[in-house]
Amino acid sequence: MENSDRDLIIKELYDAFSNVEKPSPLATYDEAYDFEEVDIFNEIDWESATYSDVVKGTEGLIVCPPITKVYLLPRLFRMVLLRQHGTPHEAVDNLSEHLEVWPVEAEVERLLDDGQKAAIISAWSYLDQTIYSPSGSKVGRQLAEHWQVEKGVT
Repeated sequence: MENSDRDLIIKELYDAFSNVEKPSPLATYDEAYDFEEVDIFNEIDWESATYSDVVKGTEGLIVCPPITKVYLLPRLFRMVLLRQHGTPHEAVDNLSEHLEVWPVEAEVERLLDDGQKAAIISAWSYLDQTIYSPSGSKVGRQLAEHWQVEKGVT
């Protein structure tokens, strides 16, 4: 697939999540162990963030509430789709764990509408085909089955 396909997937994600306002703050100190990392997480410019930025604010990613997860989903997908590592030794693919699990967490799933679910399935199907194909990833198909969506899943 070409970059134009990837760019269409990113646009689809942003369009589907356009009604989700940025929570303020993104994360609080509730249940946090490292307040400095929560502060860093809250200060990240999520429209240009790299995986290096996320690593610096890991605690915020761990403790953020469901609405923040919904807000961040298209931004994290963009980071993985564009391979925005930040530094060569950090694996942006580690974000796939969040992109795989967050959408099916009960509290997050309740906040997602059908268009957002379809955009997530499209993004994962693209990732399955272009980035994770050697590992045999079928997350797009699994999410489609979970949400009982059939259209466009490979």
